[in-house]
Amino acid sequence: MRQNDSFIRCGAFHDMMYELTLPANIELSVGEEKALQNLFFAFGKARRLCYSLRQKYELKGRMSKSEIIRRVQELTGLNSRYVKDAYATIENLPPHVTFGGLRNQRLREKGKITKEEYKKRRNSIIYARGDKTKGGNLNMRIVEIAGEKYLRVNIGDRKWLLLKLFIPDKYMKYAEYLNGSHPYSVLIKRKDNDKYDVRITIRVECALNEGSRLIALDINKSHIDFCVMDKHLRNVVAIGKINTAELQNTRSEKREHQIKKVAHKVKNLAKHFNADVFIGKLRTSNFKSHRKANRIVHQMPQLKLRKWIKHICVKNG
Repeated sequence: MRQNDSFIRCGAFHDMMYELTLPANIELSVGEEKALQNLFFAFGKARRLCYSLRQKYELKGRMSKSEIIRRVQELTGLNSRYVKDAYATIENLPPHVTFGGLRNQRLREKGKITKEEYKKRRNSIIYARGDKTKGGNLNMRIVEIAGEKYLRVNIGDRKWLLLKLFIPDKYMKYAEYLNGSHPYSVLIKRKDNDKYDVRITIRVECALNEGSRLIALDINKSHIDFCVMDKHLRNVVAIGKINTAELQNTRSEKREHQIKKVAHKVKNLAKHFNADVFIGKLRTSNFKSHRKANRIVHQMPQLKLRKWIKHICVKNG
């Protein structure tokens, strides 16, 4: 087919970007924790205001995104970058959202958690996107002092918190990306036990070379069919399947791990055959059948699977 011919004759790949996420922890004194709590509450308020104004006015054409950001900035006292980042966290949320989670709301209604605890759970994240022109990240920047790494957090009024940052040793090989040469986003999440998780997401370039073959994937209920074709000879080199039954039968908290395992299998196949990966997209929204088939098809985690296959394949060149 001509569409396939045009795909086969494509040139060498350009450099692509992939996201690398480093886990970390922070250490706080009593004074630092109080200042950080104020930032949590302000950022949480900004998220809720952005969401509310977007639903009431922007989606109906009564207010623009820039007007919402300016209005929220006035109400919260946060700088425009924080407000823009707060808006980014709610931009793709559905029309009806319970901030803090419905479970926590029910616990508060039943008196099982205090009002203060509910407020903490409702305002549990701070997020700052990266910017290469601003040394990696302007509001939450990673700096090095006397050989130790610190997270410098902007709390407003030209004041900063300098929080000691702990990155696991196995991730320290990526520390070179935190010197400001690459943009990185920082997410601080407070857990229910008042501990803090930090996630540092770096956008890294990866040089990709075009393979001599093409591996096409067809996602099904309990397996992925694959077919490997030589681009120049245009003949089939290999066919087979990857078992994915565990994706349907695994608990939701363990499913992500299983998806990554499947993605690594695809990466290994692509590397073995020196092939580019082509994934078909199943249009589940148009699928209509009896109830059991509908449930099975709509439970297929194809979006996450495509995401992880792309991430792992690009990361490995």
